[in-house]
Amino acid sequence: MKKSLLVQPSYPIPNKSKNHSNFLPIGLLKIATYLRIQEKEIINPDQLVWGERLINFKPKKIYVTSLFTYWSEYVEKTVKFYVSKFPKAKIIVGGILATLMPNYVKNFAKNINVFEGIFQEAEEIALDNGAAYDLADEYEVDYQIVHAMRGCMRKCDFCGTWRLEDRKDYDISRVLNNILRCGAKNIIGKKRRNKVIFYDNNLLANNHIEDLLIGLSDLRIDNKRVICESQSGFDGRIIRNKPILANLLKKARFINPRIAWDNSYSDVKKIQEQIEILKDAGYNSKEIYVFFLYNWEIPYEEMYMKVTKLWDLKVQIADCRFRPLNQVYDYYKPQAWRKGQSSRSYFIHPLWTDFEVRSLRKLVRWHNISIRHIGYEKYTHIYFSYLDKLNPKKIKKYKSTKDIIQKELQLKFSD
Repeated sequence: MKKSLLVQPSYPIPNKSKNHSNFLPIGLLKIATYLRIQEKEIINPDQLVWGERLINFKPKKIYVTSLFTYWSEYVEKTVKFYVSKFPKAKIIVGGILATLMPNYVKNFAKNINVFEGIFQEAEEIALDNGAAYDLADEYEVDYQIVHAMRGCMRKCDFCGTWRLEDRKDYDISRVLNNILRCGAKNIIGKKRRNKVIFYDNNLLANNHIEDLLIGLSDLRIDNKRVICESQSGFDGRIIRNKPILANLLKKARFINPRIAWDNSYSDVKKIQEQIEILKDAGYNSKEIYVFFLYNWEIPYEEMYMKVTKLWDLKVQIADCRFRPLNQVYDYYKPQAWRKGQSSRSYFIHPLWTDFEVRSLRKLVRWHNISIRHIGYEKYTHIYFSYLDKLNPKKIKKYKSTKDIIQKELQLKFSD
């Protein structure tokens, strides 16, 4: 008998999103394994749903996951739908929003349950038995998501990780065995999953990171090499202090290495050293990404300097637009460059303007296109034309996108 329903709200994930295409609700897949083993429940693919769906059974429990706080309305809509359809069911809301803003979530509906933090028992059971990837077979997901650790020792103001997760390393042999178990075809699901995406928020801080990387370098799934990627990138400060880790990352077949330049431009020499270490390990510069946070405490002028320096270093940029951890909406529209938007639509930091947010995004877009196609003068010419037009010295006298258009500077900001 079916007792539980697992629900991920229908979030507005862009079709072109690399990081979230075919987004996999790994927390719900771990709960499914927990229910199968601990509660002896039958969990079938029709018990994992996206958004508001009419189903052909009456669940006793409904697990709703939540992501970013600024997508709260999608969680609220989903919760209210299932409360109305199944008033007698126990509804449990967990995840990022539920943990960061539990009281806010409790107001979505009467008598819902809010779970804060990591469901550790489900985490442990899934680590030894595999997450229920068979529930996602129809979505053609060809990768698996892994946590070798939780938490982070950093306390960055803009980050929620240290508020969400306690610091914990998992046994490396358990992690490697779980990768084999979840990756092999027809053991858990019908697809081979030899691409492994680590969702650890500071992978290199794992106390057993060298053992993990050595183990991954030897790992094969159905005689196919395992390819790895770290969703949150690598702590470049750790790489700088221990360069051998870059070599081990390369041997473990980690692709698209990302480091972060979160602080001021004054860190430029440290960032350059981190990039050189990765290059010495065998990574091509255009494979390397540098995260940076904009619409934050570092002003546009300084971010512009970072962009120009990263062009000199010939690496790509992974730009992250800052939203406060208690921001419950985000209606930013990339295509709204003509009229612009105000802080009523999305968070705009007091040191930034809507025009600067769009300008930075435009620069990054053409920066990355040009890096990926070095040698094609067409792209380089366009990029440098934007560098010139969006130079802080030229745009500072304009207060908005509207002012720019009125001055007949023909800039196009559509993403």
